[in-house]
Amino acid sequence: MVLSTYDEVAKVGFELIGWKMRDSKMCTFSDEEVELAIREYKRFLELKIANPGINLAPTDLMDEAWHFHILDTKRYAVDCQRMFNQFLHHVPSYGPYESPNRENALLKSYERMMALYREQYGQDPFRRMGSCSSACSGVDDFGPDPSCGDD
Repeated sequence: MVLSTYDEVAKVGFELIGWKMRDSKMCTFSDEEVELAIREYKRFLELKIANPGINLAPTDLMDEAWHFHILDTKRYAVDCQRMFNQFLHHVPSYGPYESPNRENALLKSYERMMALYREQYGQDPFRRMGSCSSACSGVDDFGPDPSCGDD
C-alpha cells in the first residue's frame, strides 16, 4: 500500500470519533472495543483509498465507527475530499426492503472487502463485539453504480 494512503487516513480525527463513541448513550462498546472499531475503520478507509472505484461493504464493527465519523458532517466532508477527492456516501442496507439484485450487490461488495482485507492484513477483519446506535451494512458509494443497485 502506498505511504500516502496511511498519511491521509492518519489525518482523520479518530480521537474525536472514539470520544463520541464512548460518550454516546447508544453505544455500549468498552474502551477496548472502541479502539478495535477505530482500527478496523482505518483499515476500511485504507482499502478504499487503495482500491478506487471498487464498492466495498464494511463489517458491522467498521460501520459503527463510520457512523460516528459521519455525525460530524463538515469534518467528514473535508476528510472525504482529502482522502478520495470526493464525498464518500454511506448507502445502508434496508434488509428485507432491498431487491434481490441490491442484496447480491451488497454481498459482493462485502466479499470484495473481505478478500482485499485478507490480502492486505493477512487475517480476517474483526467483527462486532458490542452494540452501538444501529446495525447496517453500508456500502460505500461515490455516485450512481448500476452494479450496486443504484440508478
